[in-house]
Amino acid sequence: MTIHLIYDVTTNLYPVACFYIRPQIAGRQVEDNYHRAIYLQERTLAAFTQAAASKCGLSPASVREVIRMNPAGILIKVDDELLQEMKEGQDMNAVFDEMPQQDATKHEDGLRADHLDESKKPQNYLLKLEY
Repeated sequence: MTIHLIYDVTTNLYPVACFYIRPQIAGRQVEDNYHRAIYLQERTLAAFTQAAASKCGLSPASVREVIRMNPAGILIKVDDELLQEMKEGQDMNAVFDEMPQQDATKHEDGLRADHLDESKKPQNYLLKLEY
């Protein structure tokens, strides 16, 4: 078996980990039943979130929390330590659930966003990993 490493010319680094996600995004039809590979330059929650969200066409900033649901249904908060111990090549369902909008969302100018049209408020997601 030949292993091909993906080299990132922008960072001059080889990936340190590869995982396979099957994305499901709230409010969208599932495109297919295929998993997608995500490659990480470092095993951190930030790198994983950025790679998973980008692969699914979402803004990484829209992912507010990442949890894992194990086969027994226990919810586990994902952090850098969990990602360090995650099996290389782990396949998983990546479920992006919408998080409720907060009524008093503030903008950079300090004004409340209550008056904004719901369609203009940024969408926030909870990323639930199932494996």
